[in-house]
Amino acid sequence: MRILITGSRRWTDQATIETALREAASDLHPRTVTVVHGACPYGGADIIAAAIGDRLGFVVEPHPAAWQVHGKAAGPLRNQEMVEIGADLCLAFPDEESTGTWDCVRRADAAGIPVIVDSGAGPYVYTKHESRQTQ
Repeated sequence: MRILITGSRRWTDQATIETALREAASDLHPRTVTVVHGACPYGGADIIAAAIGDRLGFVVEPHPAAWQVHGKAAGPLRNQEMVEIGADLCLAFPDEESTGTWDCVRRADAAGIPVIVDSGAGPYVYTKHESRQTQ
């Protein structure tokens, strides 16, 4: 299973990410789970998910943006690359200023990748037409 992580660089809630990863991979052998993330160098959801994935024995696959090469386009280009490589699920951890996170969410949704968003108020399934709380 490939789990695409996207989230705010200001995200600090490790427990929420760990719970989401554990639930997504609950019936799987750890080495069959790959955590795909954007390798934000400033911390946040990407770095937290990578550390948790590593600790749980998951394969961790970073995709750093080429900011020096592409400038402001680097984030969206990286997001599209992660989506095109493929994932079985996208877990998103945005805050109110998470433009890059929402870009990745929209791209994953458009590609048919199921997206679960948790901004701290509980997870919900994202679709471009509706959002609903998960049970």
